[in-house]
Amino acid sequence: MSRLIFGWLTMAIASLPPWLGYALADLATGLHWCIPNRRHAALANLAVILPRASRRDRAQVARRIDADRTREPARQLHARRPRAG
Repeated sequence: MSRLIFGWLTMAIASLPPWLGYALADLATGLHWCIPNRRHAALANLAVILPRASRRDRAQVARRIDADRTREPARQLHARRPRAG
């Protein structure tokens, strides 16, 4: 991806209000969870860490981990934004 396009995308995302940025991050997490290899890897790792947990519980933990990881860049981006006023 060229630096110019990356700069435009960064500027567009940085100009969004935080609530919309978080909503987009949550949407990306939902789409990311639909990739079978990704989902299987997360559940397999959690099966080792949480052997007595049900598959449903492990899936909830995996979704929370993915959501936190996806939201972190949005938090950092909005933390660097200069405050008006």
